[in-house]
Amino acid sequence: MKWLSESHRWEMLQRANRAIHGAYIDDHYSILVPAFPTLVESSSYTNAWLALGAVLLAKHLPPDSQLAQVAIHCHTKAIHGLLEHLRVCKVPDQWAVSTLVLLHIFERYGDTCQAPSDAHAKSIRTVFLQRYNEHPPSTTAQLLQLSSLIYRVAVINMFRPLSNDDPADYHCLDEHVAIWSSSRASTGLWQHSLWIGLTPEVFNLMFKLSTLVRLAPLTESWLSKLDQLESEISDRDIDLALSSLAERKDDGSKESSILSLAEQSDIAHGLYYCAFRILVIRIRAFTSGHPDEGAQQLTYHGVQALHKLIQANFVSMTLLWPALIISLDARKVEDQSISTSFLSRLESPGGARSIASVRRLLGVAWELQDDNMLGSDVLFQHELTANVFL
Repeated sequence: MKWLSESHRWEMLQRANRAIHGAYIDDHYSILVPAFPTLVESSSYTNAWLALGAVLLAKHLPPDSQLAQVAIHCHTKAIHGLLEHLRVCKVPDQWAVSTLVLLHIFERYGDTCQAPSDAHAKSIRTVFLQRYNEHPPSTTAQLLQLSSLIYRVAVINMFRPLSNDDPADYHCLDEHVAIWSSSRASTGLWQHSLWIGLTPEVFNLMFKLSTLVRLAPLTESWLSKLDQLESEISDRDIDLALSSLAERKDDGSKESSILSLAEQSDIAHGLYYCAFRILVIRIRAFTSGHPDEGAQQLTYHGVQALHKLIQANFVSMTLLWPALIISLDARKVEDQSISTSFLSRLESPGGARSIASVRRLLGVAWELQDDNMLGSDVLFQHELTANVFL
């Protein structure tokens, strides 16, 4: 990257900065600014940011263009350099933000010739989560880092390559959620701008249900865990989101279509709990071998909620996970069209590779075979879910 001029380097950094979901406000106030000292001190981090910017630029060019090929090469080289740097160096506290952001980005973008890997998730769990056991967060920045780590570990859990999972992993986030809850620091408005008011407790539920999907069909001891989770999933949260949307009056004006912060939070909770309820039903049906009851109605209400979000022009990458779970059992062409439209709006902030992997999984779930479709049963085919890249 030495051949880049300073102005081109700045443009690359800006593009990389804007790709970070929830963290971009403007070019002067963003998560990039506190990372500047790290970028100056470490060529590994600088090269990683520049490489991401190059890949984002190359997305607008034909895949066989010279710039696209150079961008992929630089990006792959930057990943290797960063991971090697993490292996040989003890990571200082002040580098945690930059590392977190880069690991997040590298899970969404990369060499498209390779299958997704959970190497970065393992790095997060082994390197950074352990740090918070020793040094609980005392500032807003540290609390945001911990929140982001909990979210990242949870959101990709269902889609990791299947391995010999340690049963103890089921509780691996409990302690960190407790640390987050007991911290005296505050995340302030960031809690909404990053996660639409969703807390680590919600993401811990997501992680545990995802773990049970990976373990299904469940033994009696794991079924008792499912019972416990089901008791924590309140129908009130689903009803709250649906009623919040149903009561909205839209006269077609721009002002009337805008969701308030409270409405955004209610709907986000409703979508997550709707997805949770669907997973509980599907895990039970897969374990017992009996048809599920109630999942289709939840899918219908969830898809209608996505339709309302499209009308309100509100999208967030945080909603990709529940949108995927809800959409898997969409049987009507109209419902599938709504889900596809919602995904299209996430392509810019989420990255083409991520959304393409979700579309492929939905394509398999929706494919008709003898008038039947696989639907959410696709979640139990781990060779397929391992190719989803959130």
